[in-house]
Amino acid sequence: LSVFFVDAKKQEKPSGKEPRWAAWMLFIGVAVILVLIGIANLQYWVVENCVKKNGTDDVTRFGISGDFFGFANALFSALAFAMIMVTLWMQKYELKLQRNEIDQTQEIMLEQTASLQRQTFENTFFGMLRLHTEIVDGVKIRGKAIHGREAIGVLYAELFRQLCSGTSAAGRRFPLSKANDSYHKWYSGNEAEIGHYFRTLYNLMRYINEYDDEVDQKTTYARLVRAQLSRNELQLLLFNGLSKFGEEKFKPLIEKYALLKHCERSGETAELREQYKDTAFGSETGGNAQEG
Repeated sequence: LSVFFVDAKKQEKPSGKEPRWAAWMLFIGVAVILVLIGIANLQYWVVENCVKKNGTDDVTRFGISGDFFGFANALFSALAFAMIMVTLWMQKYELKLQRNEIDQTQEIMLEQTASLQRQTFENTFFGMLRLHTEIVDGVKIRGKAIHGREAIGVLYAELFRQLCSGTSAAGRRFPLSKANDSYHKWYSGNEAEIGHYFRTLYNLMRYINEYDDEVDQKTTYARLVRAQLSRNELQLLLFNGLSKFGEEKFKPLIEKYALLKHCERSGETAELREQYKDTAFGSETGGNAQEG
């Protein structure tokens, strides 16, 4: 029995091999039969060789025989206890297998759910990214055959002229108050051409930010968006994030995902760049640090 318990202890952690329950049950059954045969033989030998020789009557001999069966009852009780222990060990092992199967099933379901969520997110994300590209291509100048990024360049040039009006080229800088006034006036006049562009870009970045995933993965998606932005788009985004249209909601996303990392530096916009956190330009050491 001690050998059995050692083997059962090894099976506490279910492995690829099935425990030798059948072998142990067969071993115990054979042991019981052998013990019964041994008791019967011993009883017969004692009665024939010891009891009869002493002239004991039949009643006494049956009494002695009953004593032998009392010993057998004790042995059977011990064997029955051993069988109960075997059954308990079998149940314990089966429960462990069931728990392991449940845990594995739950892990598989969680992985499948995460995979499905990511697939759903990416389908929507790339759909929104395509929509943003289509909107960029659809931007046009009223009354002119100019559209797409070329049109955005024309719009930015118009804003730049408004900012530069009344100032000399030497040491020109755009103060925040003047930049906002000029941008608000420019935006009001061109809202029909450029308004949906910024709204779509903002919602695309908000969708990334609200995605329940690791920060590194979100940053990867943000890089894909940032790679679509041209020089003139980045300059307009610099102004939009400081205006009343983007300061509250869009500016934190610009800073969090370094959307202005490749925005061109110039003396005119130095004061505007200082209004952003360093992270907006992909730098942890300052807005004027060398960009990667």
